[in-house]
Amino acid sequence: MARANEFARRMNRLSRQIPERIAKRTNKLALAVQRELVMTTPVDTGQAISNWTLTLGSPTTGVYSPYAPGEHGSTRQLNIGAAYSQAMYAIGDRKPGQVIWISNPLHYIGLLNLGSSAQAPSGFVQSAIMVGIGSVSGIRVLR
Repeated sequence: MARANEFARRMNRLSRQIPERIAKRTNKLALAVQRELVMTTPVDTGQAISNWTLTLGSPTTGVYSPYAPGEHGSTRQLNIGAAYSQAMYAIGDRKPGQVIWISNPLHYIGLLNLGSSAQAPSGFVQSAIMVGIGSVSGIRVLR
């Protein structure tokens, strides 16, 4: 009987940890996708990178100016850093179960994803999602 009680206590303790552990892995996945998106998005002025926005609860609909305006990709790294920092800040406020949105409302982001720029192959958005999924594959929720 003592073994059954100990087992039940252990299972209860583990069950209370599951939502937090899933939230951590979900956050890791979202940040990996965001990182890959900003790293692989074609860049000229920095606007496309700067409009990859991670939000909680609903997608962003407003279009933003580049964090660091430039020409011919001159401020690429600054915009990557700022867009990723925005995502890390937003994810820091996330509660378990809260929906994460990664969106880019620019009217031409779909064309870029279709390969309209020689800087990135078509499907870079889908590739970013797959990279994100790969970054959390094999992670265990229970130990």
